[in-house]
Amino acid sequence: MSKLSPFVIFLKKYKAAILAALLFVLLCYSFMLTHYTLQIDEETWIKNTDTQLIKNIWVNQGRFGLYFFDRIFSPLGRYVPVLWDILAVLIYFSAGIVFAFSFYMVNGDFNKFSIFAFLSVFPAVPFVNGDFLSFSMFNFQQSLAMLTISAGFLCTLIYFAKKKKRYFFLSIALGFASVSFFQAFASVYITAVAAYLVMAQLKCEYHKKELIKNVLHAFIIFIVFILGYFAMNVLLNNIFSLSGAAYSGGYVGWSGNIGENMLYTLLGAAKVIIGYGAIGGAAIIIIEAAFIVVSAKLIKSRKGALNRLWLGVSMFLFFISPFLMNFALLNWRFLGRILLSLSLALALELLIFINFSFKCKRNKVLSCIVVGIVLFVNAGSMNWLFFGNYLSYEEDKAFSEEIIMMLEEKNIDYENKPILFVGQISKVTARDKYVQSSSFFSWDDGNNKRIHDFLKAEGYNTINPANDLRTVGYYMSKDMPCWPATDSIKSSDKIIVIKFSEPSEKWFVVNGITK
Repeated sequence: MSKLSPFVIFLKKYKAAILAALLFVLLCYSFMLTHYTLQIDEETWIKNTDTQLIKNIWVNQGRFGLYFFDRIFSPLGRYVPVLWDILAVLIYFSAGIVFAFSFYMVNGDFNKFSIFAFLSVFPAVPFVNGDFLSFSMFNFQQSLAMLTISAGFLCTLIYFAKKKKRYFFLSIALGFASVSFFQAFASVYITAVAAYLVMAQLKCEYHKKELIKNVLHAFIIFIVFILGYFAMNVLLNNIFSLSGAAYSGGYVGWSGNIGENMLYTLLGAAKVIIGYGAIGGAAIIIIEAAFIVVSAKLIKSRKGALNRLWLGVSMFLFFISPFLMNFALLNWRFLGRILLSLSLALALELLIFINFSFKCKRNKVLSCIVVGIVLFVNAGSMNWLFFGNYLSYEEDKAFSEEIIMMLEEKNIDYENKPILFVGQISKVTARDKYVQSSSFFSWDDGNNKRIHDFLKAEGYNTINPANDLRTVGYYMSKDMPCWPATDSIKSSDKIIVIKFSEPSEKWFVVNGITK
């Protein structure tokens, strides 16, 4: 019980801040949790009947933790709508509590408002969490992985304090488990360690040699669980005769033009820092700017040039830590769902800013205003993102009904004859660049598999044509007008063709059709 007492004390001390933050986070996800939608990728899993899908997708992508989880709890990879979303949000929030407690152990004390701000931002950065947690087929599992990596980091800190080997190995095991669900969790551990380096120096007293030694131990833990992950990934791909090269190749830029990819990676990181093109980007740049100002003041307040340099380097490493994996891989794709450590970094930056600002009454008011703006932007952007997803889903749903109605009016037996969809539908409603608000009828310029999976998820028993019939259907469509003309639907003895538009080159590649 004594081992739990510090955590219990933490919960009691900050219970009001924790409950207030939880209410705010639920507000951020309120639209998602109260409106059922179906978005890109979810259609593959909601009514899946392929017993090999979890192996072919998750193991091939190096996410074998998801494979083993689904093997136990959902062999077909199906998810439970709404329930998994609610669990995902609550578990992700719990991971934030573990991280907050971890840094509380390092720093010794935080004011309650800073804990509220930290827990309000960590699970609800629109660019990161709005993207990451909106995919219901794995948001529950991924939240468990975030809780796992937070526990792994906590074990690392306990190892620093007690020097007991079991915590060292437990950190490795938990780190390994989390990256097996998604490789991006490795970056979360890096950011947490970089934050530890900063937080330890912000204490009144710290031992520099001990701090360096601890960081080196954390680096060893990281290397061991990453090597263990790679070894297991190679082993499983060999056992299942799979290869993740095609998938991972898109995230590694060392095989291409290195100079160009490095430039794109630098530009990508800079865009994220200033919130350029990111939903809720205004909140990101406000936090980053506030942290830079506070960092400069904290560094200036250090006594001795060496101490100022030491803190300055640590601050810089922490600041760029969310992007270190991108630079290591030369990956210029800064997708929100990959930058999981960014939400942790932003939450900690805001926490540091608040704790510094609250020392002065005038700055205290300013920090409250800054936090208020950040939370307002985040809450609005999160719900707007989910609202866009809902609108797109409702449009696709209505369009599906329109297609089926036209088939029935023409007395075409669509349940016993395969349908080829040629081209794509360009929506009248303006869409942003996010996957969540994309249409199934325009994704990949008209991906027939996704369209059929979506229709099946909506209760329509359509049939996806075999490769040879797709070619036949394409040649049938050549002299057909485009949707919504009456003759944009044609039926033969073997296949039904629905022509949305003239097909693009991508349409041929995606659907495996040769001209």
